[in-house]
Amino acid sequence: MNSGGRGARPGSMVKLRHSLSFRLCIVLALAILGCVALFGFYFLYYESESLREGVRKELVELSGIILRNTMRSMQANHPEGIQDIIKTAGEQGNVLSVRIYTRDGTVRYASDPGSLGMTLGRDAPSCRVCHGPRGTDIPARGRDRVFTADHLGTEALAIVAPIFGERSCYEAPCHIHSPEHAVLGVLEIHRSVQDVNRSVARSLRHALAFGLVLFAVASCLSLLFLVRFVHRPVRNLLDSALRMSQGDYGLQIPPRGKDELAQLTRAFNEMSRKIEDRQKKLFQSREEFRALFDEVPAYISVLDPELRIKNLNRAYREAFGDHVGRLCVETPLGGRGLCEGCPTLRSFADGGVHSLEQVRTLPDGKEHSFLVHSAPIQEQGGRIQAVI
Repeated sequence: MNSGGRGARPGSMVKLRHSLSFRLCIVLALAILGCVALFGFYFLYYESESLREGVRKELVELSGIILRNTMRSMQANHPEGIQDIIKTAGEQGNVLSVRIYTRDGTVRYASDPGSLGMTLGRDAPSCRVCHGPRGTDIPARGRDRVFTADHLGTEALAIVAPIFGERSCYEAPCHIHSPEHAVLGVLEIHRSVQDVNRSVARSLRHALAFGLVLFAVASCLSLLFLVRFVHRPVRNLLDSALRMSQGDYGLQIPPRGKDELAQLTRAFNEMSRKIEDRQKKLFQSREEFRALFDEVPAYISVLDPELRIKNLNRAYREAFGDHVGRLCVETPLGGRGLCEGCPTLRSFADGGVHSLEQVRTLPDGKEHSFLVHSAPIQEQGGRIQAVI
């Protein structure tokens, strides 16, 4: 019994896989999954861009604060104050480095003392922002350039802000640059975006959890909807149609709602009612024909195109026996072979009604005269299927 149960499962699975409800469930599940994935992608992209935009604004604000304080220290001829400002800024959270370069690319002030005095060429990542061909691809925010710095070994955002020579600066007695030098140097700040990446990763986990819950809830609701409003009505219609094909006419299914399935159910009920009425009329006609066929005081036989007996009435059976399935020439009434001018063959040939008078010697040894009438029995298409 166990093996039989296991053998029935594949058929059930195949039947389920080819059902309309299963296909609708798959389509809805894929649609819901696609919507959840699209929403999650847009949400993560928007949050990532928002966080990075916040970091860019933070860098711009920090560079502005450093430049203003640096300018005051420069005008006060207080280089130690500039170094303190750079060092303090470099100690801010997520700030990797703060440097001020001279016009020739030499590090004059830095939050990391090891880089002091280092000179960068124009092909350095920080210099290529303004001097290299890639600089044209980076949007300007006022006087600043914000770019991604991957050369530090970690993902970071950097800002390079030029330090301009102002009138109040180059007219001061301590100023060593010519008024023609519009740019005295640049301020460079590197900020790590690991905190942004962690926030995005955390949001990704939350989005995945939310997406899975949303997908599960939406799928369950869709499944319940399909089972309640699609699968059950279609299953009821199918079961009723199968029962009707087995002769159980007059079935009625309670319609629910006013949708297309409810209209189909009402149409099925109307069809079932009409079929039941026709079956009742057909049964009544058949019974009337049976009564007439058996009670008429004559010998009646029904022959197929091969002249084989298909049916006999009661009078024929009582007088000559049951010869259903035999050829007419093998019966007592046809013992002499085919009749000349056989009315049955003529009815098969032209579809008309024919008569013939003949004399037959019956098993009692006496001769009897018979008047034979034949009439065709036609199918719905007009083809003659038998002669009575």
